[in-house]
Amino acid sequence: MNTLRLLKTQYIIAGAFIFFLFSGCLSMTIKETFAGEIYYVAPGGNDKTGDGSIGRPWATLKKANSVVTAGDTVYCRGGLYPDHRVTWTAVGREGNPITIAAYPGETPKFEGSIKTPTFLLVDTSVDVGSLIFDGLSMRFYNVGLLLRRGGDFIIRNCTFRDIAANTAGAIKTGMRGYIVRNLTIENCYFDNIGRLSEVANDHSFYPSGKHKKIIVRNNYFKDSYGGPALNMVAGTSFDIYNNVFYSTKGVGRQAIYVAGTPSTREAFNICNNTFVIDPGGKGTTSWAISTRWWGGRQEDITIKNNIFYYTATKTDPVYTNYSKPNPIMDNNMYYNTTDRHSDKDDDDTSVNSFVGNPLFVNAGNGDFKLNRNSPAIDKGSFIGSPEDDYYGNPRPYGFSCDIGAFEASFSLSNSGNKSVSRGRSVTNTITSTLVSGTKRSISYSVTGLPPGAEYSFSPDISTPTLSSDSPTTLKISTSFSSTTPKGNYTITVLGTTGETTKRTSFVLTVM
Repeated sequence: MNTLRLLKTQYIIAGAFIFFLFSGCLSMTIKETFAGEIYYVAPGGNDKTGDGSIGRPWATLKKANSVVTAGDTVYCRGGLYPDHRVTWTAVGREGNPITIAAYPGETPKFEGSIKTPTFLLVDTSVDVGSLIFDGLSMRFYNVGLLLRRGGDFIIRNCTFRDIAANTAGAIKTGMRGYIVRNLTIENCYFDNIGRLSEVANDHSFYPSGKHKKIIVRNNYFKDSYGGPALNMVAGTSFDIYNNVFYSTKGVGRQAIYVAGTPSTREAFNICNNTFVIDPGGKGTTSWAISTRWWGGRQEDITIKNNIFYYTATKTDPVYTNYSKPNPIMDNNMYYNTTDRHSDKDDDDTSVNSFVGNPLFVNAGNGDFKLNRNSPAIDKGSFIGSPEDDYYGNPRPYGFSCDIGAFEASFSLSNSGNKSVSRGRSVTNTITSTLVSGTKRSISYSVTGLPPGAEYSFSPDISTPTLSSDSPTTLKISTSFSSTTPKGNYTITVLGTTGETTKRTSFVLTVM
């Protein structure tokens, strides 16, 4: 699980003071155990004659809700589910959540109309415990997921598109007087969220009421109209990292808005995000991050290792108000801004931050990985950075962490499947290509060889660059084993540099 490396945290145990310096962020881990039954729904299913099997699926999640229990999984087959709505009451448990997921390799598309209120509602009448939503696509609803009461929610690999979010959000959780304990939103895609009239209360994600812990990571937020994409509230600890916030139409007032009166010393971490914003005609309202604090201490907010990139000149991407001292703001990068941070006293608390062009690979096409010459490479703070990047590549790739959602990395490929006669040799070209960042030496190893086969690389180390791929030749010899069994073997080549390992595979047929 991708976590953040945390700063020093103090614990008091049995009257003794014990200090820990964590390398990972204090974030919840929800144990997932899939010990229950597996059921299926499909566009061509039938709630009356179906039994929920893959051969006789149900038609609706409403039917699934009436049957499933803790630990069960509901697979949604691919296809269109028009005007699909459900009020969910089935209860999952910690360690045995109920999972609603896309069938592997397929995309279930749940679509309403502009007047359809909510795709899936968890009301306050039932604490549904632990639920997982995985791989679902929601479109043309007012709200995608409205989860008012529960224990542990995980929302991953889901798509939210053309959601009105009328005074709510594509995802809205909690409600005044009720608690959502832990929530993770990861690897999701949000596009065209909010009403075109740009009402300030429309959001991609809106947590209402108390939450114990919120993690928002590795998501892509594009064009949130009206209100902030993330409308965060005090009284909840949250980690927001490895996300891309991309505004192409001069829409939205902020990407992240944090407001309220914290009741305790919660931790608020906004780290290694990439903000790409077209301010349009919004002027001073197009902040990337805005905080408004009533009481509490804004120094509990950490804004670190982020890229703030504006397509037109903007004065200040981060705005804070009310209580002093200001948030911790370190190792951020700013482009097209005349200032870095403003508050009511107009003082800048940034440390190790700088102005510069991050040199994205292709910003015009929404590719915000870092070019090999980017000044954001190796300029982030290791303490406070996630262990992985947006794609799951380990941090750091180089000498230190990169700024923004993407860490430098490389890819491996091969020249295809091969055949060889027993007692002979065959070669395959392995090509390493630098995706972003600086060139580094890569060492290789091989798994899956036939019994008695040997291998060698020439050369055994490569150094890829962006300007030219770096090939190496893998030679597999069976000349010393004429009795090697015939058949197909999956050969996997591993390339490693530092803590980063990539792999490429091909089938070797021994004849």
